[in-house]
Amino acid sequence: MSDYPAEWLQGIHEFNTGEYYACHDTLEALWMDSIDPDKKFYQGVLQIAVACYHLHNRNWRGAVTLLGEGIGRLPYYQPIYAGI
Repeated sequence: MSDYPAEWLQGIHEFNTGEYYACHDTLEALWMDSIDPDKKFYQGVLQIAVACYHLHNRNWRGAVTLLGEGIGRLPYYQPIYAGI
């Protein structure tokens, strides 16, 4: 996994440990500086992280909206992309 940017690995760690807001911040910086196809992938994952953050805070509308947007960006990248 050393072929991936350190920010990506940090963001995935934050996501996996439930630090969804930190994950968003980490991946947003990576997303803003990237180009496609990575850019759309990072955006989808960070939107899913924010959806999880909203879900944790019982913001159902925000969770559903961002989960739908995030998932909608990812079909191109199946079954595996960037190590996940």
